[in-house]
Amino acid sequence: MDKAVITGIGVISSIGFGVNNFWDGLINQKNGIRKITRFDTSIYPCQLASEVDFNSSLFFEDEETWMMSRSTQFVTAASMLAWKDAELDSKHDALRSGVVVGTALGSMDIFDLYFSVFNKQDYESINPLYIGLGNNNAGVGSIAKKLGLKGYNLTVSSGCNSGLVAVCAGYEAIIRDYADIVICGGVETPLFPSLFTVYNIAKTLTRNSDSVTASKPYDRSRDGFVVGEGCAMVVLESLKHAQKRDAKIYAEIAGFGMTNDATKLNMFDHHDITGSTQAFNIALSRSDIMPEDVDYISGHASSAKALDKKESAVIKNVFADNLREISISSIKGNIGHSFAATSGLQVAATSMAVFSDTVPPTLNFKEPDDGFENIDYTPNIPKKRPIQHAAINAYGLGGNNSVLILRKFLDRKA
Repeated sequence: MDKAVITGIGVISSIGFGVNNFWDGLINQKNGIRKITRFDTSIYPCQLASEVDFNSSLFFEDEETWMMSRSTQFVTAASMLAWKDAELDSKHDALRSGVVVGTALGSMDIFDLYFSVFNKQDYESINPLYIGLGNNNAGVGSIAKKLGLKGYNLTVSSGCNSGLVAVCAGYEAIIRDYADIVICGGVETPLFPSLFTVYNIAKTLTRNSDSVTASKPYDRSRDGFVVGEGCAMVVLESLKHAQKRDAKIYAEIAGFGMTNDATKLNMFDHHDITGSTQAFNIALSRSDIMPEDVDYISGHASSAKALDKKESAVIKNVFADNLREISISSIKGNIGHSFAATSGLQVAATSMAVFSDTVPPTLNFKEPDDGFENIDYTPNIPKKRPIQHAAINAYGLGGNNSVLILRKFLDRKA
């Protein structure tokens, strides 16, 4: 069974496009959160978001964009960047090349436009192309066409961890020899009035009006998350395929674990740590490592009051004997919580962390919740340290708990 390695990374985010700009933004504590500009937010208690300033003309011709939702534009652009970063060309075996996209919500702009037209005009004004434009699988089709990928393909929707689950699916495709190359990750473009209204009404968003400190993962004064948008896609290759073309290798995927702890009321359990603990333990077992072998954990923490605390409890439970030796951080202080995109962005950031032996910081962290004083949340400043293994944790509405383990690949191209 061949190994799966990460050879390319593409990012569309509020703190930079492309892996290097994104990574520099994380390491230099860049904040991508601002007051929303795309629609009027004056009626909302929360008026902030991690909004991407996206110019489609940098990636597409005008005749392409009118047939693409914002989500499809993001995921196709990020895939193009990842493909370029991997230094791949058109000579690949198309039937041995695939794509997996994770999204929780799909093409929200199309549905928002549809309902706007539907409510203001007669039904004959509805564009029948909305069916294709709003299809959650539209991103897969767009990437496949743009890059010439004719093999394994899949769209994943498992909640906020869909980007991470997409990478797990890509990993499975590689190690089971379904493909030599799989480009995979997560995308989300949820910044539209209809959805923003729901999250404000649900009181899950921060009431902090200071964009600099609004998102504060793990900090005891957090009061809710900031919605974001973005995309991250990574190129996975079989080790044999990558070495044959002398590719740069960011990291190896060692294994993953996945469980479900849905409850009738919440769709996932905010307090019971059993399911999430099991996901970590399965990932460690499949990666053939022990808890003490993990050097860094990229956390799901989104600045949510209950879920951040649950994640801390899980980490404390799994890594109790080695807690002081592990660095933990969340990138959502920089970029907010962009649902499926953020778990993909976690893969991108953690790949760079393993590659560079650098832990990105948790912005705006000052004081932990009671009982978690011994956890190193990497507050506000990046940390240089050896990273042999890193764990990425993400949760999905519907009860999905997912953990992916990355391993440093030592025999890599400089």
